[in-house]
Amino acid sequence: MMFDQDQIALRDVARRFARDKLRPDYQKRESQPGIDRGLVKEMGSLGLIGVDLPEEYGGLALSGVTAGLITEEIAYGDFNVSSMQLIGSLMGAMIHRNARPELARMWNSRLVAGEAIVALGLTEPRGGSD
Repeated sequence: MMFDQDQIALRDVARRFARDKLRPDYQKRESQPGIDRGLVKEMGSLGLIGVDLPEEYGGLALSGVTAGLITEEIAYGDFNVSSMQLIGSLMGAMIHRNARPELARMWNSRLVAGEAIVALGLTEPRGGSD
């Protein structure tokens, strides 16, 4: 697949973040519970969360392919931390489509900035609950 200049630039930012900030301490983080909130905030400040969300929330209104590209690059450094981008895009889109506008602005702007973490709970027939 051919990527445009914006995608290449964001991919490179995500790649450097994964290489320089995530990979060196991966084993240490893996042995501890939770996600380092400082890393999540740094991802947000770099524009690596919710890039496919509307600009009114601080997103970049880019494609799902771009969001996936960022998630993949971050996963090379720490798969667990990459979930912050994945869940940010997924849940941010659900909030955008279903929440009152003032709530969507409040939560999605915090989500994109790395200041809030959201979760998804679901139950599937014959599959159980997550």
